[in-house]
Amino acid sequence: MVEDYDGNAERIAEKYSLRLSTEFVKHDYYFLGDKEKRNIYKCKLSRKNHQYTFMFGASIACGNAPTLYDVLACMQKYPIGSFDEFVSEFGYNEEPLSDYPKVKKIYNAVKKEYAGFSGLFDGNIPDDIIDIA
Repeated sequence: MVEDYDGNAERIAEKYSLRLSTEFVKHDYYFLGDKEKRNIYKCKLSRKNHQYTFMFGASIACGNAPTLYDVLACMQKYPIGSFDEFVSEFGYNEEPLSDYPKVKKIYNAVKKEYAGFSGLFDGNIPDDIIDIA
């Protein structure tokens, strides 16, 4: 049986009054280390009186505007601990010390993403949204 990822994300979003809007920004490099350009979108998730605006680098293979599923599957849904925990958890402890400023930048970006996304739910992301992957 084929999973209806987009349909499930839409149903969950409706349950929580979660809305996504996207706006194409440019076709450029997005992630550190990108070797190919991709479409970049400004996205806004909104729910009740909260909103979270962020940039999203679309899949190089697809390039279309991100769907609600694409965005929810990519969001950081778990709290980020200390920098040392982050380095260990995501395997950055194998990086040379010279890369730590880059790793610290990634850590801060992930913390910011979690804060923005979890803020839509007053810091308590529902389990059915966490399960979207």
